[in-house]
Parts: sequence; structure tokens; C-alpha cells
Amino acid sequence: FEGRARLLERSYNSVSATVEALSSGDLVVEEGICVLYSGSRSLYYLLWRDDKADYAKTFFMWSCDQAICLGPVGHEDAFEGIVQLLPKDEFVSVSETVSALNLGQLSIDEGCCVVFSDAQQLYFLLYRTDKEADITSRFPPWQSPDDDQ
Repeated sequence: FEGRARLLERSYNSVSATVEALSSGDLVVEEGICVLYSGSRSLYYLLWRDDKADYAKTFFMWSCDQAICLGPVGHEDAFEGIVQLLPKDEFVSVSETVSALNLGQLSIDEGCCVVFSDAQQLYFLLYRTDKEADITSRFPPWQSPDDDQ
């Protein structure tokens, strides 16, 4: 976010308190977008005004909203040889994988990959924002037989 959004001083270290300060006018961020560091969580948070939502999305190319369910074990033919399957012993969660991608801990040059969710026992295709049109046209979401009832 360096050069793209202002990092607030360390006294702003709570998301709720910072949002309250922004809403009340006690804190003014002319740019409409800023970053704060939460010491208690050891995480950075991006805050933005409604009119900056599209710009804020460019900070994170990967999102849990950009995940297509490809089905359970036995449906590997939907992606095998087409999209990289991440190691099942390393990547076991959609949200954790998205975080790793956004933090640069994992790099996928192709812009899409498949992760197996241990909790849901399903494969999910994750894709970068710049790949949405291509991916959604090529990979229809899996429909559970239970969905037809």
C-alpha cells in the first residue's frame, strides 16, 4: 500500500475507533482511503470511503468472492491439466489461501489456482480480479445434487 494509501499514525490502532473518528470528523483523510495497523491483531487494515470502493479493490487482487466451487473429491476432471492444484497438505482453506496470495506469501503467475477446502471437503477455483471474465466463462460452478431438491 506504500505510495497508494496513507498509513495512519500508530495512535490509530483500532478499526472501530478509527472509523468512529473518521465518521465524526475528528480524523480527516482527504484521499478517502487509508491504512491502520492494529497492534493487538498484528495486522494492517485498509479503510475507505464509499466513493473509493473500486479503487480499494485494486489493493487486493484475490478475494474469497472470487472463488468457484468445482465440487468434491471425484470431480478433479473439471480442472486437472488445466489449472494448478495447490498442495492439499499446505493449503487447506479458501480464506487462508486468499490471504497468502494477497500478502505475497504465495505467487500464482497464471492468475488462478485450485485449493481443496478441508472444512467443506470441496475444491475451489480461485482467480485474480483481472481473470474474472475468462475464468467465469470457462468454469461453471458445480451444482450439488442436493441443490435440485
